[in-house]
Amino acid sequence: MSIKTDKKPTWSEWSPWENCSQACNGGERIRYRTCIKDTSHCQQQITCDGSDKQIEPCNTESCPQQYTCSNGQIMSNCSNACGHTCNTLTCRSCNEPSMCVSGCVCPDPLVMNAFGQCVQLNECLCQTSDGKTNLVSGQTMFDENKCEDCLCSNGCLECHPSSKDCSTCQWSEWTPFGVCSAKCNGTQTRYRSRACVGLQPEIEHEDQPCSTNETSYRKGCEQCSCNVTTGEEICHVQCAITPDVCSNLTNDPFSIYEYIPQADGECCGSCNRTNKTEPCSVQELPSEQITYSDCVSINPIARQQCLGTCISGMTCRCCSPSKITMEQIPVECQRIENNSTITFIKEIPYAKINSCSCQECIKNL
Repeated sequence: MSIKTDKKPTWSEWSPWENCSQACNGGERIRYRTCIKDTSHCQQQITCDGSDKQIEPCNTESCPQQYTCSNGQIMSNCSNACGHTCNTLTCRSCNEPSMCVSGCVCPDPLVMNAFGQCVQLNECLCQTSDGKTNLVSGQTMFDENKCEDCLCSNGCLECHPSSKDCSTCQWSEWTPFGVCSAKCNGTQTRYRSRACVGLQPEIEHEDQPCSTNETSYRKGCEQCSCNVTTGEEICHVQCAITPDVCSNLTNDPFSIYEYIPQADGECCGSCNRTNKTEPCSVQELPSEQITYSDCVSINPIARQQCLGTCISGMTCRCCSPSKITMEQIPVECQRIENNSTITFIKEIPYAKINSCSCQECIKNL
């Protein structure tokens, strides 16, 4: 015994697309399909999966703009071409567009003026090369920059070399360059002018840098720095020997140092050394505490030294002590005993110089 099984319903092929609902600016189109079922009663109760209708956009491009021209104008597929307006006449070096734009234009031989009116060519104004002057048809002018006579004709300025003698209109000599605008990173300017018959006076200027653009540089004997923002210049002389340096050389008791200013062509001065010519004598030194081994004097001790000049012959002669007095001075000493520091006072001999004289040079006392 066999059991009949109903087949699952299926879709037919899609129908062709219907016409688009819009010719432009975006519309829709539709297509359909049919669900195919078995003839059995059970099959009629079953439907196909999905939709029997499909919709998609169509004709999405924009509709052409509809122009309505007025004031006697007509429609043109290339309204931006040269020659349709007074400002785009071919005599004005008009460049043809790479892409045309539809719009309203004046019918030939009329052209459109600046006010949107259709006029004859001889009603167009002519404009000078500097754009400062407008001329009406038939009006003439003298171009002072090019030395030309010009005539306005049908919106175009026709120019020819003038019969006037323009060669006598010469520039003056350049003036000297003026004051520098800043000590560094500055400029200075010079001028020249010309004044011709029938022409406006003209003035030209020329600039040049007049100071350094470096931030650090030498300027003669000076080392300078420049603030590139404010243009301020700060300079000072860099010398190893200065009056202060020379006057501070006091550690040589046998010499005198004198600052000599710089000579012509030199940046810095010098320090001249000469020997002292004072006679040999005792010079008192500031009192101070003296140290002897591990001991220090309790009181400041007066000190002396022999100082002065000795004239030598065959034998070297030096300023040396000729008379001394031995004195006992108290000192405070320390020593270590049994890991303890012991402080005690004792006296030690000390030589005091009473007088000095020039003697044969021997080891200093």
